[in-house]
Amino acid sequence: MKVNHRQGHSINCKGAYGILDEVNVCKEVNKYLSSYLNQLGVRGVDCTSTERTENSDLSYGVNKNNSNKADYFISIHANKPPKGKEGQAYGCEVWLHPSTSLENKNKANQICNKLSSLGFHNRGVKTSNNLYELNKTNNKAMIVELFFLDRKSDCDLYNKLGAKTIGKALAEGITGKTIQEQQHKYRLLCSGMSEERAKEACNILRKYGNFKCDYEKQW
Repeated sequence: MKVNHRQGHSINCKGAYGILDEVNVCKEVNKYLSSYLNQLGVRGVDCTSTERTENSDLSYGVNKNNSNKADYFISIHANKPPKGKEGQAYGCEVWLHPSTSLENKNKANQICNKLSSLGFHNRGVKTSNNLYELNKTNNKAMIVELFFLDRKSDCDLYNKLGAKTIGKALAEGITGKTIQEQQHKYRLLCSGMSEERAKEACNILRKYGNFKCDYEKQW
């Protein structure tokens, strides 16, 4: 499998802005998506541009995708509703071309389900024949809208989870594989500490990192 991907807007061609900035969000998520795909042995090309206009930004991404053969193309975005409806919509969704394959629909549903499992409301898979990236790509393409930038609960969840967790969810969704994080093992040597306090210290380590922790009395 090969997966090309891009952040939906370049640093020179800003996207939407609400509580968070779409460019910053998508840049970080795209970075981790790329890292996790590599970890799974899935190759592909980052099709993000540095263009300054919407048309040139979109055409750069599509042309780079089309010239680097891949099974899938993922464009990462964050959503914002029309003016006057700010704060009302929430959750994740994936956009496809109406004529896309059943296989691509299944992949899009997998991504929605992965994001939903993190706590985002699942708005489901939607179709449109008016989106440039879906019309002009020569492979199975999708536009992922992670969450709504103007919805406080969505932004709070994103900040809590972090871009790394979301990038991992996208990689697992598109590949159908589970990524096993390397676990660091620590032994806490306890001297003059009660067993209860030792357990509490281990629980704190587990909470703030990918740690396997136990303790040993030293008295």
